[in-house]
Amino acid sequence: MSKIKIITVLSIGFLVTFLHTNVSVAQSQDSVRYGFFPSFSYDSDNGINVSIDLQRFDYSDGIQPFNNYSKYRLSYKGIGAYTFSYYRDQVQTFGTDKRSAFDLLINQNYGNYFTGYTLDGEFNRDRFDNTDYYQFDSFLLNIGAETRLPISAVEGVRRTDIKIGLRVVHEKPFDHQPNTYMTEVQPIGWNGSTYTFAEVGYIKEARDNEFRSQQGYLFSHSFKTSIPGLSETWIGQLYTDLRMFKQFTEEGAMPEVILGQRVLNNYTMGEIPYWFAPSLGGNGALRGFMYRRFVGEASILSITELRTWLFELPWLDSDVGFNLFVDNGAVYKRNFSDWTGGTSYGFGGFMSIFSRDFILKYEMGFSEDGAAVYLGSGFSF
Repeated sequence: MSKIKIITVLSIGFLVTFLHTNVSVAQSQDSVRYGFFPSFSYDSDNGINVSIDLQRFDYSDGIQPFNNYSKYRLSYKGIGAYTFSYYRDQVQTFGTDKRSAFDLLINQNYGNYFTGYTLDGEFNRDRFDNTDYYQFDSFLLNIGAETRLPISAVEGVRRTDIKIGLRVVHEKPFDHQPNTYMTEVQPIGWNGSTYTFAEVGYIKEARDNEFRSQQGYLFSHSFKTSIPGLSETWIGQLYTDLRMFKQFTEEGAMPEVILGQRVLNNYTMGEIPYWFAPSLGGNGALRGFMYRRFVGEASILSITELRTWLFELPWLDSDVGFNLFVDNGAVYKRNFSDWTGGTSYGFGGFMSIFSRDFILKYEMGFSEDGAAVYLGSGFSF
């Protein structure tokens, strides 16, 4: 049966940002600042959709790039789906030069979907658009912590670290329906799975700013392995992330033009559950394609982005800018065969407000799938 969807009929997004401790609009290194972004929408499939994003920047004690940073997000859909996420980053843990982070994600999703491994055959697009064949309901718990141990002198954002981390992931599809992809194909993890991961990595950080990079680079390479006895099967992952930035105009003078380039490679090993499979599509990974459009055993992604800060709004301590981007990506098998992927492109607008580090963005991506709009906080990298 063809499903007729009424596009959002009401959508309201607004922001409130404010200062605490220091009421001056000029950013102080002894201030605590907040960014608050709530939104509301309605559509015929999900009913009311409400989300709230809150970020907290603590610049106290003159620590660079910050003393600590926290991010909260809560969203709810009228059908009962919800998401809660929390992230905390402490630059000097217990007064040491060790940097640590903690994150938590809880998600109950009605209408999630998995179309299978792209390299095993194209999914039926008409079936995806007009039926619930690929859809399933799921609960996800993802909790992790990491510590960065410096192996070089720490100079603000610039540092070289060894990273160690621990993570637990539990995802369980529920209320399986007959004659759906999950019940017919039964990919690994289709009936629920729990994995505990240990991770070790290397990070070379040489950017001028973490949230608003304009010069420098970041290189990260890590190996993640599931822990026997605490995981369903053994799986491993090699993950490499390179980000480079070049500013072509004089610093501080408007307009500012910055070229950013990011390259990511995700290579997995072992019998991986469907949710661990490298995928491309959606926000930050082939914008314009639908989420999980390409799925494989490994993936590579290139993002090229031209950002231009155009003008200032002094009474808001705000900068406003515009960006263009091109995303290229592919998934492939572990023997480096059977590559498939796509290219997307788009544009967007962004602004920082009351803090250089709190950035709101609006992006539109175009691909052979069509077009998609992304609204949120922070650059894609």
